[in-house]
Amino acid sequence: MKRTFDDIDFKVDGGESTKEATVRALELFKEVMNEKQKTTLFVTHGNLMTLILRYFDPKFGFSEWSRLTNPDVYQMDLQKKNVSITRLWNEQKTN
Repeated sequence: MKRTFDDIDFKVDGGESTKEATVRALELFKEVMNEKQKTTLFVTHGNLMTLILRYFDPKFGFSEWSRLTNPDVYQMDLQKKNVSITRLWNEQKTN
């Protein structure tokens, strides 16, 4: 998994590369953003979510992916050229 973050062109047989997955996800993302909705909810798996977050904030990578919980929730506020990313999910631990 780490290799897919380090080498965005790497892919296993029958799979897609990080670059291909990011392009696929962003095509849908941009299509929805063009609809001018105030709020949109995207539901996806952790790897693809990390790739989308990484597109808007390059600090997201393998380390951030490895710290995701299941489920996990992030909020992205896109205001013109400013992007704000906030983790909303706070997993409560019980003893």
